[in-house]
Amino acid sequence: MKQTENRGSGLHPQQTLCVQVGVMTTFMGAASGLGALPFFFVGSLSAEWAALANAIACGVMLAASFDLVHEGQPYGAGLTVLGVLLGEHKDQKYVS
Repeated sequence: MKQTENRGSGLHPQQTLCVQVGVMTTFMGAASGLGALPFFFVGSLSAEWAALANAIACGVMLAASFDLVHEGQPYGAGLTVLGVLLGEHKDQKYVS
């Protein structure tokens, strides 16, 4: 991972990274809220539109999952598989 220079900010590079992650997380949360905004103006969705929206969301989450597995590979196959299994176990609590 490439470290960026931090001249004059007085923050350690890892502190800067944490601040950047916090800011980006805030933007991501705001974007999610904006994505839900149209549903306040639509009474209900037809089954076809709901199916299309679910299919798109599923594709996006599947792509994100594969990207996370790819990012975990440098830490070893065992830890990557453990992370996938723990994530799947956590999700099973909310599915049933």
